[in-house]
This record gives sequence, C-alpha cells and structure tokens, in this order.
Amino acid sequence: MGQWFMVMEYYFGEGIQHSPAGSTPYGVPLRVVELGVTHVPKDVFKIYLLEISPRYTTETYSLLIHHCNNFSNEVAQFLVGATISYYILQLPNEVMSSPMGALICKLPTAALLLQKFRYQFVLLS
Repeated sequence: MGQWFMVMEYYFGEGIQHSPAGSTPYGVPLRVVELGVTHVPKDVFKIYLLEISPRYTTETYSLLIHHCNNFSNEVAQFLVGATISYYILQLPNEVMSSPMGALICKLPTAALLLQKFRYQFVLLS
C-alpha cells in the first residue's frame, strides 16, 4: 500500500489558478501558516472551485475589497473550517487608512505590495 501526495497552490489573480506550491508568478510566500488538515477529496474540491469561480474572475478582482486574501479565507473555511488571520484580511484597510494610502493604491505597483502577504494552500490528496 502506498500514498500519493500532490502539492498545489491555489490562488486568485486572473481567475482561480493553481501551480505547484511555491512556483506561482508571485514567487515563494514570505510565510506559510498551517491552518489544519483537510479530508475533502480532491474531486469535491475541484467541484467547489468551479462553483465559486464566477465570484473570482479578472473582472471581479479589486485590490481593496475582493482580492487573493478573500479567496484564501473562503477556501480555508471550506477545506478546514478555519479562517486566515484577521490582520491579513485587514491589510487593505490598514493601507487605505494611512496618510499616503489613497495615493499608494493608485500606483500600478500597489498590487505587488499586498500580494506579498498572500497565503499558500496545500492540497494533499
């Protein structure tokens, strides 16, 4: 008897995407936080992603209100019943409440600043 593990990172950028863990266009995460172990079968997870995909498209992406951290939080709740850290979800508010926040968020590189705080999801199947 053997076990087969497939490790993928799922993220929201131009829709819901996946890559081998640590090899997304955004590079290796600065920090990986373990939220738990899932017993959701891979095929059920794929169906779930299809069901939520209309909410996570290029057109629905917003750096300040609907972004990769919202996706990560929703998926974490589905997979393990846990949420990501509150401070991660509040990063856009923190940026916007700073004196230069409104100006920073208008810059083309603003997306890169907040993407550094994304989470990595590992699916073991």
